[in-house]
Amino acid sequence: MMIRAEAGWEVRCDRCDHGYRTATDDRAVATGTARINGWAINDLTLCPGCATTADYSAQH
Repeated sequence: MMIRAEAGWEVRCDRCDHGYRTATDDRAVATGTARINGWAINDLTLCPGCATTADYSAQH
């Protein structure tokens, strides 16, 4: 989930309490930056750890 933060955007994982905060005002740039840093942003927003676990579970 993308939340408007005090100075930019915050990405919050839908499965755990991890968050990633960006300093940009542009939501598209914030989304791209989070994806570059391993976040999966689709129907669910998953941190790198949860995204890896979800991918592994889907394959087995």
